[in-house]
Amino acid sequence: MNRLNFFKIHLVKPFWLRFIIFIIVGLPLFSNFPALFISQILSKFFNPEFALIISYPLISFFIWLFCLPSLGLNKFLDYMSAAFLMALTTVITSSLLQNLFPFIFMENAYAASVRLLRLYFNVLAVFPWSLTFINSFSPDSIINALTQLRTPFREAGLHFALALRVFQHVGTVVSKLLLIWKERYPSLLVMRHTGENKKLKFIFAWVRWLAYSVIDWVYASIILTFEPIPAMVNEFEILSERNKKNDFSEK
Repeated sequence: MNRLNFFKIHLVKPFWLRFIIFIIVGLPLFSNFPALFISQILSKFFNPEFALIISYPLISFFIWLFCLPSLGLNKFLDYMSAAFLMALTTVITSSLLQNLFPFIFMENAYAASVRLLRLYFNVLAVFPWSLTFINSFSPDSIINALTQLRTPFREAGLHFALALRVFQHVGTVVSKLLLIWKERYPSLLVMRHTGENKKLKFIFAWVRWLAYSVIDWVYASIILTFEPIPAMVNEFEILSERNKKNDFSEK
């Protein structure tokens, strides 16, 4: 086996082993236990608070190295550009909500900083990890396997394959949409030209802009989700008909 291919997770077979590897690597994104475990080891060499802080970027760096061989450098950089925008937007929004509603976030300054730090690096890691996960399983292989089966789960499996293909399409396009959004609104969460000097007027203008922005994103997401479905359904029907003809010829 080529040494480079050895690190490409999408080439790992069987598929269930590939799935298990993804779950193990992605565990730190959904559980704080790996970060605490790493911080306990690092606390032997550093201050415990500092050890916990550096454990989050170390985990993200490990996940980046895990995704890089499968994605390739160019696609990885595209995904990371979108991930940085999403991470900044998420952290800024969380910080604003924390300042506006302090009674909801009842925590000290250190705990709040650690929470935002973990959130930031989790978003940086979960974006490339999730897209690598989705694109590492081939809908065509699932369809070819399912169309040859005669089980009650056949139709459900075909719908799952269709959903997987749609997620692959949407995940690729959304990363490009985030870059377009950054060009249109460099501040991400603030409109380019406010034109308002008074604080109250600015707040009303910002709320109005935010509402329209949410509507735009929802509309774009719906369009992106449904756009490839007709062509994909037609492709699935062709494969299904082809397998039916093969079954008939065998009889």
